[in-house]
Amino acid sequence: MLEARVSNWIAKRFEIKSSFKLGHQQLFIFPTRFGFLYLLAVLIIFVLGTNYQNNPILILSYFLFFMFIWSLHACFNNMIRCQFDAISIKDGYVGEATTLFIKVTKSAKPFTPMQLSFWQDRQELNFDYGTLQTHTLSVFLPITNRGLQQPAILKIKSEYPFGLVKAWSYLRFDESFWAFPKPVKGDWQFKTAQQNTEHNQQQNETDPNAKQGANSDSHSLVLESQSVDRQFDGIRTFVPGSPMSQVAWKQYAKQAQGDLLLKDFVDEQQTEVALTLSSIKKGSLEYKLSVLTQAVLDLHRQKQPFVLELSGYRGQHAQVQYKGDEASFQQCLRTLGGFGLAKSDLQKSKREFES
Repeated sequence: MLEARVSNWIAKRFEIKSSFKLGHQQLFIFPTRFGFLYLLAVLIIFVLGTNYQNNPILILSYFLFFMFIWSLHACFNNMIRCQFDAISIKDGYVGEATTLFIKVTKSAKPFTPMQLSFWQDRQELNFDYGTLQTHTLSVFLPITNRGLQQPAILKIKSEYPFGLVKAWSYLRFDESFWAFPKPVKGDWQFKTAQQNTEHNQQQNETDPNAKQGANSDSHSLVLESQSVDRQFDGIRTFVPGSPMSQVAWKQYAKQAQGDLLLKDFVDEQQTEVALTLSSIKKGSLEYKLSVLTQAVLDLHRQKQPFVLELSGYRGQHAQVQYKGDEASFQQCLRTLGGFGLAKSDLQKSKREFES
């Protein structure tokens, strides 16, 4: 409950930007636990020196208190005018981690040790620049939910120089990234258009090995029809290295002697494959999207044309045609990542893709 209130307060005080330059209004400073114990010890020494009217003890208490005041000043100046710029952030999959690249610049003095951590997490990233005035940080952000995401609130802090006081601030970057469903291998089916049926039957009769090759797949795919149509184009001379499945054994057997012959085929345009939620028989929506994500990755690796059609969930419908390029591949992943979520996220992703 307290963390939620503090998060809301941070969201109101700190704007979402791509660049943060720490100033007086963005920095907080407060004694650490060790700092409070230090002040308590200084107070005890001061009381003892006053009671016994011992000037050396009083001077020691004044000196220790001066060191505390100097620590406040040094810790504050260590972070003032530091600038944090978000360079880029990568897309990722649920269950993995994405990387946020941050450029840190100090305009005046050299850097001293600082720590970068997540507001609602115990992870910390320590960095010490020494004499460098610029540096690039790689912050790993865990991905828990799919969709268009923004980095979590980052907390930058420093306890320089003695750990007596702590200065900190918060960073809310406007960089967004896509979290895709976690790829999961599963049983799914192609749904292909029934085209050139007579030609396919003729090809299967001519080349029985083609049907056997189409039915074999490492991911247990069920093909309702062949995804590539091949037309018989005649006989040609055998070329070393050609697959033995294309050898025209009947024509070779009719010859008394001679070289091997090959059956020549002409590849026609590949038929589009429909990849849908109904192609997965069992499982929740998240499971189906995960299986389709793995399917998209496999088809992209094989350069197999397909159409991604998502429908049947709360009246939402999305359709993307994969053209074998990286742009349409990313659009398929973003469609899977945003399906079933708020429509505003889908519209924003569409604008980013078109731009």
